Amino acid sequence: MIPISDTPPLHPTSAKWYWLKWNDQELQGATIALSTWSTSGGLDIVDQAINGQMTGVKVSAAVGAVEGQYVELDLEIQTSAGETLHEQMIIEISKKGH
Repeated sequence: MIPISDTPPLHPTSAKWYWLKWNDQELQGATIALSTWSTSGGLDIVDQAINGQMTGVKVSAAVGAVEGQYVELDLEIQTSAGETLHEQMIIEISKKGH
């Protein structure tokens, strides 16, 4: 899981990109073939992207999300070698974000 201290907050009225870089050891020489982000609620997924060894998601606060709420994002990637890797990120909904 990505530490919350490494994830900037999301302002309740904005949309923002979050990126995760996969290192060579994790990918074992393969490339990212598919990246799928999901959330159990509190965020709307606006867009998703792959850029080399990075996977990104653009999110906005969902209707009903409140200041101080922590929301989990789940990521699953498929590599060109057929491996499935998982990661989680927690984002705080906060007016400190932009």
